[in-house]
This record gives sequence, C-alpha cells and structure tokens, in this order.
Amino acid sequence: MQQFITPLLAELASRQTVVFPVRIHPHAKKTEITEILEDGSLKISVKAPAESGRANVELIKFLSKCFDVLPSQVSIISGTAARRKRIRIRA
Repeated sequence: MQQFITPLLAELASRQTVVFPVRIHPHAKKTEITEILEDGSLKISVKAPAESGRANVELIKFLSKCFDVLPSQVSIISGTAARRKRIRIRA
C-alpha cells in the first residue's frame, strides 16, 4: 500500500494539499488500496456497502489513516454517488 501513496505523501508535505482520483469497489472482503489504474486513479476496495454513504465514510476513515491526518481533513470533492471520485486531503 505504501508504494501507491508515497508520491501523494510527498506532494501533501510540500504543498499542504493533494487532490487525486480514486475508483472504489464497495462491499469487498477488506478495505485496501489494490492498484494504480492506467489513468492514474487509485483503485480502493472498501468493506462497507454502497448504501446511505457508508462506503464514502469508510473511504474517508481509511484515507485519513493512510495519510496520517484527521478524517475532517479528507473530503470527496466530486463523485459522492459514483465509483469514480476526486479526493482532497489537506495537511
């Protein structure tokens, strides 16, 4: 997982904010980053189902742990109801 986010961590450290695309796969066996897609998106499997925003909440909690920030510093800036999302993380 670390190899997927290392460049994003460096950008966050230097610019204090990072925006990147993700493609989520809800209702997976476990929450994890599985790969970087051809378009540069992170493919992330989330354990929660895509019901009532539960997958989004799980995604935000997971990314806050990966980037060592508070959940309030992670936001979905587009795609809240879609599998493809744009994420902003602020330091």
